[in-house]
Amino acid sequence: MKRHKSAQDLGTPWEFIYAVEHKFGKLTWDLACTLENKKAPYGLHYPEWDALNNSWHDLTSIKEPMAKFAGIYRKLLWLNPPFDPITPWVRKCAEEVQLGAEIFLLAQASVDSNWFWNYVQPYATVYTLDRITFMGQRYVYPKPLMLAHYCQSPTKELQRWRWKTLVD
Repeated sequence: MKRHKSAQDLGTPWEFIYAVEHKFGKLTWDLACTLENKKAPYGLHYPEWDALNNSWHDLTSIKEPMAKFAGIYRKLLWLNPPFDPITPWVRKCAEEVQLGAEIFLLAQASVDSNWFWNYVQPYATVYTLDRITFMGQRYVYPKPLMLAHYCQSPTKELQRWRWKTLVD
C-alpha cells in the first residue's frame, strides 16, 4: 500500500457486517457508501453527498427507518470512510455523537496517532479486529483495523473482538 495511492472505496465484506449486526443491531444508514458497496438499507452516496458537511444526527430524528434490536428502537449509522485522510471523519464522528448520533466506524487501528486520542478514545468504545479482506481484494488488509462504536455511554476501553467466531 502506498500512501495517497491505495484504493479509498473498498467495500466492507458482508461477513463482517453480519457480525456487527449480530452483536449490536441492524444498521440503518451507510454514511459514505457508493452505489455498489452500501451496507445499510439507506445510503448516503459519497462523494455526491458531502458527508463531512452535512448533519448525521438529523438522520436519527427521521421517523423511518428504525431498527428494533433487543426490544429497543435505534438508528445505527455505519461508516467505512476513505482512510486517508481519516482525521476529518473521526472529528465528525466525535461532533455527531455529542448531538445524539450512534455511529460505527471502521478504520485503521492507529492507536499511536493524535487523531485517535483526540477524536476516538474520548467518545467511543474501540474494538480491535481480526484481519479483514475487503470486497474485491485477494488478500487481507495489511494493517490492523478497529471498529469504533461512538455512543452516548462509551466504555472508552480498547477491547479485542474476535468477530469471525460469530460467522464461522
